[in-house]
Amino acid sequence: LSVFEWSQRKGWPILLEAYFREFTHKDNVCLFLKTYLLHKPDKDVKKELKERIISFAESIKLDIHKLPKFELITQQLPFKDLPSFYKAFDCLVIPSHGEGWGRPHCEAMSMELPVIATNWSGNTEFMNKDNSYLIDVEELVDIKDTEIQFYQGHRWAKPSVRHLGELMRHVYENPEMAKEKGRKARHDMIASYSCEVIGNKVLSRLN
Repeated sequence: LSVFEWSQRKGWPILLEAYFREFTHKDNVCLFLKTYLLHKPDKDVKKELKERIISFAESIKLDIHKLPKFELITQQLPFKDLPSFYKAFDCLVIPSHGEGWGRPHCEAMSMELPVIATNWSGNTEFMNKDNSYLIDVEELVDIKDTEIQFYQGHRWAKPSVRHLGELMRHVYENPEMAKEKGRKARHDMIASYSCEVIGNKVLSRLN
């Protein structure tokens, strides 16, 4: 599973290239993309995004008839349905160029889901090698984002496509090891970010 807005910052080309190169139509695997177009969260864009994905696969010289399975989920979900939603998957993967915090990461980890994410920026506040799978960063690069202008003049991470593919393959072939990572993730989220823990920190600040 991947949960993100369809924007450059979220690194969807890195995700798709790693997945399409690591797996084929013969593998018993499916990538579910819970996504929406930037600034158009309620628009039905499934057909448009599928065309973009196929076009991207062709642009990197892949045989579209041998691609592994993928599905698009573009409708908004009520907050109350998120626990059962996350519970339906085996892993969350988000190779973004940078995160302010990482809400889907937190949500998935709280549901014992192993998470694969970039080893840089906000999500490293709560993700580490013991409770997550962290993608190597090749370098920091100047941002050339045409979608959000205030990113200009800053830098963000370039996650490794090769390492991401290796991590997805590892989770696919070692489900019990991945589940253990997920259990550790939930333990850490409860210990540091439960309502009681955060409430006490807020109360302490107020006092």
